[in-house]
Amino acid sequence: MIALGKIGTYIGGLPHMAVVEVDVDLDSNKTAISERYGGDGWIAHGHLEDVTEKGYDDWKAGAKKGIEWALEVAKTSKHVQIIRITGMITDTDPGIVQCAAAHAVWNALGFVPDDSTLAQIEKVLANSWQKYRDGQNH
Repeated sequence: MIALGKIGTYIGGLPHMAVVEVDVDLDSNKTAISERYGGDGWIAHGHLEDVTEKGYDDWKAGAKKGIEWALEVAKTSKHVQIIRITGMITDTDPGIVQCAAAHAVWNALGFVPDDSTLAQIEKVLANSWQKYRDGQNH
């Protein structure tokens, strides 16, 4: 089941944007994550970036963390293949990708997260970019 998860909002005046596309094997009963990226990466300022096979390790780690968490919350085990991560170097960080990936998995499963889970998503989003606000951008 191919599904998208999208985050697009402003928090504290900062843009938060990511799209994650996954393919969830609904017949599997074992948690596994695989990757199949075919993007071109950075093209020019202001353009969307699709993750490439090499690089973007922080975004990829965010997607994996979001998938693992989404499966745990949904109380299921599935094989999830990450097909695409889209973002912008100025608007996307691992936490934002994590949230988009979780939504992608839930969309594929037809799972509706409860209010407590949605509050956790909001907290992750609110804390993303914090290192930049704190001046720790290295």
